[in-house]
Amino acid sequence: MGVVDSHENARKISRKVSNKYWKGCAVISAKESFKKIWLILISASLLLILLPYYSTWILSSSIELDLKTGILINSAIIIVPIMVLLGMFSPLVIQQINVYKKNNGNSTGLIYAVSTIGGIIFAVTCSLLTIPKLGINYSYLLIGIILMILSITCFSILRK
Repeated sequence: MGVVDSHENARKISRKVSNKYWKGCAVISAKESFKKIWLILISASLLLILLPYYSTWILSSSIELDLKTGILINSAIIIVPIMVLLGMFSPLVIQQINVYKKNNGNSTGLIYAVSTIGGIIFAVTCSLLTIPKLGINYSYLLIGIILMILSITCFSILRK
């Protein structure tokens, strides 16, 4: 009987240790994810701020290409890096929230709903206000600055 009890105790201890290890990994992963989110937003905002400067050089150097090739190359260099960085944002935020919440479906739906509403507001605001009033270059600059200020502010508040 003593041997069976000791095996059962060993299993219980092993289960407790593995659960604590898993929770520790989740916290470490969450901290790394928090840093990744911040770096992604800062990188995207820097690319947006610098976009008017490097896009002029890229567009002028590809002017002699045929139309389809020029569009493809310019899109790949100018637009894709920013879109990839911003596209990485929602999944990392969802991962960060799901570490601490049990209700994964609601948080995922909320994040994507907020993202969709923000995208609609952004598109309407840019097309009706900032681009006609400021032009496209200053619009990118303004959006990049706003994104950087928001990301620094939010993450300094969340860090505390």
